[in-house]
Amino acid sequence: MIDIVVIAAVSSAILLAVWRLRSGTRLRTVSLLLILGTVAISAIARGLEPTRDRSQFVTRLPAAHANQSRVQDPAPRVLVIGIDGLEWRAIEGLVRTGQLPTIEALLDRGRFFQLDNRQMAVSPQIWTALYTGYPESANSVGGFSEWQFVGASRPVAFVPRFGVHGIWMLDELLKKLVLLGGWREQEVTTMRIVKPPVWSIASSSGRRVVIIDPVPFFVIGERVNGIFAWPSGDWYRVSRRASFDAPATIVDEPLPINDSSSPASHDFDERARVDLTMRYFADIRPDLGVYYTHFVDSIAHNNWDFRFPDSWFGGDPHAELASSFDATTIANAYRQADAHIRDLVASFGPGTVILVSDHGWEFNEYKHFLSPHGVLIIANTGATGYGGVVDVLSVAPTILSLLRLPIANGMQPPIAEVTAALGATSAYDGLRQDFVIEDRLVVDPERRRLLKSLGYLSGQ
Repeated sequence: MIDIVVIAAVSSAILLAVWRLRSGTRLRTVSLLLILGTVAISAIARGLEPTRDRSQFVTRLPAAHANQSRVQDPAPRVLVIGIDGLEWRAIEGLVRTGQLPTIEALLDRGRFFQLDNRQMAVSPQIWTALYTGYPESANSVGGFSEWQFVGASRPVAFVPRFGVHGIWMLDELLKKLVLLGGWREQEVTTMRIVKPPVWSIASSSGRRVVIIDPVPFFVIGERVNGIFAWPSGDWYRVSRRASFDAPATIVDEPLPINDSSSPASHDFDERARVDLTMRYFADIRPDLGVYYTHFVDSIAHNNWDFRFPDSWFGGDPHAELASSFDATTIANAYRQADAHIRDLVASFGPGTVILVSDHGWEFNEYKHFLSPHGVLIIANTGATGYGGVVDVLSVAPTILSLLRLPIANGMQPPIAEVTAALGATSAYDGLRQDFVIEDRLVVDPERRRLLKSLGYLSGQ
C-alpha cells in the first residue's frame, strides 16, 4: 500500500510542477521541487529496499574453487563477454547442481568478484562506465533517454536517483507521464560517450579488435582496427578495416529474428550472433574481442514473477531461489548462455577471459532497479578464488593492463590480483572520444522496439 501512496503523491507533485511551469514559474523553482521530492521519498525507500550485496551466495563458491594468489603472465589477448543482468544467486544455485559447466570451469581457473556498479541502476550508464573507466559524470550517458524540458536550453542526460526502486526514480515517472507535455524524451546513442572505450584505445594502439554490438542502447558504427558490428533493422552492419587508418569495407549480415512470442523479446537469434562472432574471431584472431548480449536480462524482465505470475507484487520474495527456478525460462537462458560462452571462448583461443554483468536481479518487483552487484569473473591469469567486491571503474584499466596498454591518468588502478605479474603500467592523459562514423546516423528500429517492450523507452 505504501508504494501506491507514494506513486500517487509523486505523480501529484509532478502534475503540480508541470502546471506551475506552464503558468510561468521559473525552471529553477520546478527543478528544486523535483529534487526535494526525490530526497524525501529516498528516506522512505531506504527503509524498504533489500541489500545489493551477494556475499551469502558468492562465498559458497570458494570451497569448491581454490583461492590462489600466484599470477602468471597471460597472453596479451582479452576476450570480454558481457551478459546483461547475470545474477550471482542464480549462478551459484545452477553451478552447485552442475547446470553451468562452462561458467564453473571459468570459476575453477579464474578470480571472481562482486561488481559494484555504484548503484547506477540503468544499464547504459553501467556499461559506459565499465568500458571507459570513468563515471557517468565524465560521460553524457544517463540512461536510455535524455530529457528536454520546456524552457531548458539543452537536454538533461541524468535525472537524480536518490532511491533505486522503479517507483522512486523520477525518470521512470517522467517516462510514464510524458503525455503531459512539460518535457519530451530523446533517445541516447553511443555518440554521447565522451571518454574513449577500451576498443578505441586498443585500436589506436595497433591492437586488432572484434567488437560485436557492445552496449544495450543505440550503437552507432565507429572506426576500429578490425571489425565493429552494430544492429540495423533485421541485419548487422559490419565495418571491417585492415588497420585503424585504412578505409572501411561495410557489409550487411542478415540474422534470423526470434518469433515475436519468444519470452526473450529479443531481436536477433542468439545462436546466429554467436556464430557470426566466432567466424570473425577465427578470421582475424583479434587481441581484444568484445561480445555483448541482453537476452538474459530481457527474459528476466518478462518472467521475473515466475512464482506468482500475473501479480504486480509477484516474483520470489525470498533470498534463496525456489526449487521451481530450475524449470523457468530464466534458468534456461542461463544454460543457453553457458553454451554460448563455451563456444566463444573456444573460438577466441588463448588469452584472458572476462565474463561480466552490469547488475544482478531480485526476481521480484524490485527487478534490478536496486542495482545489485554484478558478476565479474577473470580467468586464465593464474589467480583463482573469491576476490570480494570491486568497483566497476576498475574493469577498463584491468582490460588495458592485460593488453599491455597504458592507463589514462584519472582512471583507477587495475585489479591487482589479476595484473600483478605484468609490472607497472604507464599512464597518459586521457583523451576525448573521437568518433569516426561508419554509416549514416540511424537509430535502429528493432532496438527501439525491444527497449519499448522492456519499458526502457516510453511508447511515444
